Amino acid sequence: MNTTVPDYHSNDFWDRTTRARYALDFADALGAASDGILEQADLRRSDLEKEKQIPAVKSAEIFDLCTKATSNDLFGLQLLDRVDLRDIGLLWYLAVNSPNLRSCVKNIRRYHHLAQNFTRITVSDETLSNTNPDTIVITEQSELFPLESNQQFDEFNWLGFLLVCRRLTHTQLTPVEIGLRHHRSNNAKAIERYCKCTVKFGVEKNYMRLTLDQYLLPIPSNDHKLLEILEEHANDLLEKQKDTIPSFEHQVTKLVVEQLPRGKAKAKLIARELAVSERTLARRLSEYGTSFGSIVDDVRQNLFAKYIKERDLSLSQVAYLLGYSEQATMNKSVKRWTGKTPRELLEPEMN
Repeated sequence: MNTTVPDYHSNDFWDRTTRARYALDFADALGAASDGILEQADLRRSDLEKEKQIPAVKSAEIFDLCTKATSNDLFGLQLLDRVDLRDIGLLWYLAVNSPNLRSCVKNIRRYHHLAQNFTRITVSDETLSNTNPDTIVITEQSELFPLESNQQFDEFNWLGFLLVCRRLTHTQLTPVEIGLRHHRSNNAKAIERYCKCTVKFGVEKNYMRLTLDQYLLPIPSNDHKLLEILEEHANDLLEKQKDTIPSFEHQVTKLVVEQLPRGKAKAKLIARELAVSERTLARRLSEYGTSFGSIVDDVRQNLFAKYIKERDLSLSQVAYLLGYSEQATMNKSVKRWTGKTPRELLEPEMN
């Protein structure tokens, strides 16, 4: 495996300008005049040079204009056949060297704003405790441009995430279900054929539901040594951006750690501590590519890994310290995190 680490810069990612260039090149290949599309979008070719960034709304507009110019209602989906996933940049190399899909999603959530702070995308995982506790939901939500002009851009981005998952795991990953925010009157079956599962249109936010086994699928190309190097590099980039990234996420995490054993790690109570509304709490966390539920889940997982090594603590005590009302609920979370129950994790030590 080639372990050379590319020299990344802050805008060297599969970003909004790169996506616009992809779309225009595809439109040219389909016989449309990309210069005319640029003119309609009030852009010049020089605006798409690598070192420049066009507004997110303009990137989405380009997709919409390309769709109309080519009369191709599946423009975003078909464009995926032409992309080189390496153009995603640092996030791709972090993903391809992660041990499994869950770790990959965690890295995307942690470093997503390095590549996509312009779209306020939230990527999170959570269980559907009221419907199927053995499934994982990965969600995405973009807030910067109107939904009606976003269909092709949405499909390119979110079905592109499915493509990434398939390439990483070397499988034809078939989700339990996929949801897309926009409505689609034509060619819905073509989208379902690509996804190989039920696709619901017009939902609140884009999502992908996976089984726990799918979420824990290994990534054959992973290299933990290279991943350490890449994470160090990504953290350096985050450090360089610290003046533009406030510490709100850290404040929330700190309060969650303090309030978990008191049973008060609730969004409403944490928002009150920070003197903001619940809606503002959710919005500001989404700017970091995370959510309140994801922070609580991550804190619980990290603390569980610490507490499970404490021989003086019973499992019921660990559940209490993690803010669970009963041990059975904690057991389900541990199963989701690790693929094993707490007792199965303890068996090697007891033996």
